[in-house]
This record gives sequence, C-alpha cells and structure tokens, in this order.
Amino acid sequence: MTKLILLISLFFAGPAFAQAEYWDFPIDTGIDCDANPNPVAYPFPNRVAVSPNSEPVLHVVAHCVSPANFATDNLRAFAKDMTRQMFASNGVGLAAPQVGLSFRFFDTKKNPYSPFDRQVEFYLNPRIVATTDRLASGAEGCLSIPGRRFTVPRWMNVRIEYTNLEGVRKQADLSGLAAVVVQ
Repeated sequence: MTKLILLISLFFAGPAFAQAEYWDFPIDTGIDCDANPNPVAYPFPNRVAVSPNSEPVLHVVAHCVSPANFATDNLRAFAKDMTRQMFASNGVGLAAPQVGLSFRFFDTKKNPYSPFDRQVEFYLNPRIVATTDRLASGAEGCLSIPGRRFTVPRWMNVRIEYTNLEGVRKQADLSGLAAVVVQ
C-alpha cells in the first residue's frame, strides 16, 4: 500500500497550487445548493455500508444537504460512521451515494498520502469553482467497485467551495491526490 501511495504521489506531483493559473470550470456543475437549498431536514442513518456499483443511487445526481441538517447530532453521527466505513475499507474518501444516500456529502482523509493519518475533512454541498488547465491520468479505484482500477483524467489542481459539518461555508485549494479524491 505504501508503494502505491508513493507511486501515486510521484505521478501527481506538480507545481505548487498557489502558483497555478486558474481558468473557469468549463462544465455546468448542476444544482447550486446555495441558491437552491433543500428545505427538508433528512434523518441520516447511523450505520452505513458501502453500496455496490449496481445501486441506482450511484447513477443519479445527488440532492443538496439541507441547511436544517447542518450542525446536528444526527449528521455528526452519520459522518462518524461514514468515516469508520472509509477507514475499514482502506479508502481515502467516501461519498454519501456510496452508502446508499443521494446527498452531496463526502469525507476525505486530510492527508491521502499517509496510511496512518486519521484526520478527516467533511464536504457538504461541494462545488468545484476553479481548476487549472493541467490534467493527469492515473489508475484509481472506487470502494463501490472493489478490486478494479480505472484510468481517469483529472485536474491536477482544483478550488472547491463547500460547507463543513458545522454549517460554515469554506473554500479549499487542493492539488495532487487530494484534488483527485474530491473530483
């Protein structure tokens, strides 16, 4: 596993994100959750399991997480269980649709290169707002399609806007494997 992480990190190594030039994201990312918030609070389950790729929820556009869910014990418990499942599956990120819920919510390891780092960031209603023009392709896996790897072109650097579990709107500049995981 360590060799794979090192190989991925060498493959995706690029210029520092702060020095990268942005260009506007060329694809309509769909629903703007800030402009069209979901008014309904949803009771998130407190036990999750990774869904196989055949689940219909993995093939539709996910719904926005309602602001009524931000900073709730229910959402925190769901996030904690998603994180437990991500680590149990040796993943670096896990999205709500992968555990059967059609919501724009995922978690990632803060340091995806380290197999020992247990710090996690939670992204609710994320949107990629800028990228660089540099793409890279690498073999990547998906917890919903175990044992398979796919070559997927991804932007090397992305700027993402999202809401954290406490309902605070944030922005992050990500590069390398961290940028791949959120795409």
